[in-house]
Amino acid sequence: MEHFWKALLDDEEIRTILREVETSLNARLLTFVGAENHECHPFSPFELLTGRTYVLFPAVEAHDPEW
Repeated sequence: MEHFWKALLDDEEIRTILREVETSLNARLLTFVGAENHECHPFSPFELLTGRTYVLFPAVEAHDPEW
């Protein structure tokens, strides 16, 4: 399996993809709160770890050759 990854992606690209997946998973809500319940606030792992409710993704440029 390691040979397969190395053939397609270099180490930096693999790390970048794994970080993006980690960020997406940590931003997902852990609970569901219905529309009728305005007093409860759903939490994400990211919010529990950092206290912030959002994740800032870097802007993507249309002509960026690295993207």
